[in-house]
Formats: sequence, C-alpha cells, structure tokens
Amino acid sequence: MNDLIFYTGYIFFSIVFYIPSLLGSQSWSGHRFSISKFLVVDAYNVFCIYIHMRYVERGVLPVVGEKDNDVLGWASFVMIFIHAVSTPMPWERKKLKFIGKYFKS
Repeated sequence: MNDLIFYTGYIFFSIVFYIPSLLGSQSWSGHRFSISKFLVVDAYNVFCIYIHMRYVERGVLPVVGEKDNDVLGWASFVMIFIHAVSTPMPWERKKLKFIGKYFKS
C-alpha cells in the first residue's frame, strides 16, 4: 500500500509541476512574448527535464532516493518530452479553452 501512495503521488506531483510550464507557454506566447519570459520558462523546464532524466537513467529522486519502477520510468520519459515542447513562442499559440478563459489579452 505504501508503494501505491508513492506512485500516485509521483504522478500527481509530476502533473502539478507541469502546470506552471503549461501556463507560461500558453499565456506568454504571441504579443506578450519576451526573451526574459522565455528564459524563465525554459530554465524551469530544463530543471524539470533534469529531474525526470535522472530518474529514467538512475532511478534516483532528489528527496526520496532510489526508487525503481518501470511505469514511473515511462511516465518520466513522457514528461521529458512534454516539458521540452512547453515553451513560449513569438507567434500566437492556439489557446486551450480553459486557459484562454482566464488569461485574456
């Protein structure tokens, strides 16, 4: 049961830590784009990618230590690519409906 709680928490926190990247890429694209905003979101994404890559390669998490699971490894592998494509762009992105409702220009 303890492992199930950990696995659920890992997936949950992976999604929670992805939300700032998603919001930054959606709300700072287009005419609100700037190099400083791009660098902030990219630095955050690089940090998250580093954590996930370290888990995929070695099975090591920063606070927890060594945990080895194939399902969580695949989840981290997917999160690497999701973070890699979540970056603000100088052109206007198509807004997600639930985000566009809250961040109007």
